[in-house]
Amino acid sequence: MKNNHARHLKNITGCNHRAFTMIESMIAVLIFCLMVAVIYALYLQGAFSFYSSDTSIEVTENARKAMDAMIKELVNSSDSQCIPATVFSVNDSLVFRTVNLDGTGDKTWSDQVTYYRGGVSNSQLIRSQSGSNKVLCSNLETNDADGNGIIGVRFDKATTATGSIITITLQTRKQSLKGNVLAATVVNKVKLRN
Repeated sequence: MKNNHARHLKNITGCNHRAFTMIESMIAVLIFCLMVAVIYALYLQGAFSFYSSDTSIEVTENARKAMDAMIKELVNSSDSQCIPATVFSVNDSLVFRTVNLDGTGDKTWSDQVTYYRGGVSNSQLIRSQSGSNKVLCSNLETNDADGNGIIGVRFDKATTATGSIITITLQTRKQSLKGNVLAATVVNKVKLRN
């Protein structure tokens, strides 16, 4: 009877129970570390995609705003009032005048308007009229030496039977926070008034 009592005490204290070995504990920690590493890699990839798409949207939006401003003015230009008599285009500049209608229907023409690539590191699209300059597009929130901003602007003129058409090509780029260089090219055609 004494032996049964001793056996019963051994079961209660847990001396007979098995515990985790050191190898089993190390394998469990390894599996946990691998899961954390995979989750962290997925998080980094998501953050990288977010920053890249945010920068891409910003570059495209800035180019689109500049393009819309140019189109708004060019629509009101005419071959007869462009300097000299036709649209003057030298790779990255454009000179023209726009029509202004007063209340009586008389036309007057604005001072000469010039769009050109220039400014800081030659990476801004600038509108110049009567000695005043306005920057239309610039993506220069990071270092200029990285080549951010306007990398190309081109104005091409084609004359058709129905009038002149100006094709505007605007190329911009910006380096994202993660170091990727993202570019956008926006092309539009504008029909001038007759």
